[in-house]
Amino acid sequence: MAVPAQAIAAARRPVSELSAVPFTGGWADVDRATEDGGVSHPPASGITSTADFAHRPDRWVHDAFGTPLA
Repeated sequence: MAVPAQAIAAARRPVSELSAVPFTGGWADVDRATEDGGVSHPPASGITSTADFAHRPDRWVHDAFGTPLA
């Protein structure tokens, strides 16, 4: 049985672009843009260490692209 094109389009996530630039002082500039014009700025302040920053991109990528968290 064929799947209707509308069902495929409805299930498809919009294409996203993620940009993250870390700064000294415990914060990063993170932006997510989608093909439908949506823009969001995931929380990226209060970074306490390199290890803390290392875990944040996993969440940002998961939220932007729906990938499994490590």
